[in-house]
Amino acid sequence: MAKKIKRKIIGYSLACIMLLVVLFSILIRLPSFQTYLTHQAIHILSNKLGTKVKIDNVRFNLYTRLELSNIYIGDDHQDTLIFVKHTEVSLGYLSFFNKNISVKKMSLEDIKLFVSKDKNKNINFAMILSRLKSDPKKVKKPVVPDKRQPWEFDFHDLQIGNLSIKYDDNYTNGRLELFLPSGLISLNKLDLVSKKIEIEKAQLSKIKISYNKGLNDIVDTSSHNIHFLGDILLTYRHLDISEGHLDYNDHRKAIDTLGMDFFHLNVKNIEIHVMNGKIDHDTIFGKVNQLSCMEKCGFKIEKMTSDARVSTSDITLTDLHLKTGNSLVQDYLRFSYDSFPDFKHFITNVHIQSSLVKSDISLKDLNYFSKGTLAKIAHNHIWISGQIVGTVDNLKGKNIELKAGLKTEFNGKFTLEGLPKFKETLISATVKYAVTDVTDIKRIYPSLAIPAFLNNLGKVEYNGKFDGFPLDFVADGNFNTDIGRIDAD
Repeated sequence: MAKKIKRKIIGYSLACIMLLVVLFSILIRLPSFQTYLTHQAIHILSNKLGTKVKIDNVRFNLYTRLELSNIYIGDDHQDTLIFVKHTEVSLGYLSFFNKNISVKKMSLEDIKLFVSKDKNKNINFAMILSRLKSDPKKVKKPVVPDKRQPWEFDFHDLQIGNLSIKYDDNYTNGRLELFLPSGLISLNKLDLVSKKIEIEKAQLSKIKISYNKGLNDIVDTSSHNIHFLGDILLTYRHLDISEGHLDYNDHRKAIDTLGMDFFHLNVKNIEIHVMNGKIDHDTIFGKVNQLSCMEKCGFKIEKMTSDARVSTSDITLTDLHLKTGNSLVQDYLRFSYDSFPDFKHFITNVHIQSSLVKSDISLKDLNYFSKGTLAKIAHNHIWISGQIVGTVDNLKGKNIELKAGLKTEFNGKFTLEGLPKFKETLISATVKYAVTDVTDIKRIYPSLAIPAFLNNLGKVEYNGKFDGFPLDFVADGNFNTDIGRIDAD
């Protein structure tokens, strides 16, 4: 008898559960019931965040599709933090029993994100997100290990249309604006528990980034230390950026029209293809298969390939092939600095370490970075191999093989102090072999005044040491000319 009663209870219980499942499956398809659930969820989220949350319209099929219209989340000042006009989610599968959810594709259209940092370094977006993690009103209990099976979240494609981000930094006195008309990101893995994101492919089209500094009189006291994604490790197989645009303006500085103005940059036609890279804390790695762009001053990168590393303290390019509008640089190049703003004072603050192999350096390209001081000799090319280290105003070269003009050659090592002002540059060189003639010197430096009697020397070869300025020097070595030999001491 007891067994029969027990079987009936179990049977009735299973029947009730099945009835509830069927009833829920029916109700969940009704717009009115979906709206009711949405309002309950919004109410809970709004209370949790402590700010206004609003969604105008929701439509979903429990196992296949979800659509949201006009999502709004405010900040603590009742200003807009996030607005998304339309969101559509296509589910691959959903299993409550196995705690597994797969999103095949999420589409976001017309997204606006307004982020701000106040003078106390508080970021509105971070403050709102922090409330999802904990409730400060609740008394903290001892942490007990959770042995329950965690939910597994599988995410594939993210389609973005018309993304606009505005970030006002009232602490460092800057404003960052980003606009992305179209983007597609395909993921292999999204694991926020272990803080790992694996991207198979990211395609960003016509992205525009603008940064304005000095919009008011606040003094920038920031350290410029950057951790791009915090503790999250992001890896990617393919990254493609097409028709990109980067704009930077420091309104506290006057516009300089002589060459590259690092206080007022405008870089257009940015094309980037990078493979097998990662972003780890403050460092970006990747194999660059293509990079091209053009700055408003006229400097142009036609193509660059390299194994690249970019951090807050260095840019390192190995296996480098860099083709600009006028030059070809090959092998290895590294820039080191205390922080990115050092590039505003490139000549004195950025340390260069390079190994050059059969490189063709155009002085026209160098003139973009020397504020026009090389204008009189900008027509020249220098063919060079060797190692060069130091800042532009204090360079050292060794194992240098150099050619210029039609007949000028140099083989040896040197130290140059004072560039880019060539006439004021102190030169110290150990010359294994050098050759030139007056005709070639005039070809290289047409405005240079050369005493008439030197025209009779013809071809001049030299080995030894050289110390001094270009027009005031001491030579200790051997000269061979067309009219005789000179041993200088």
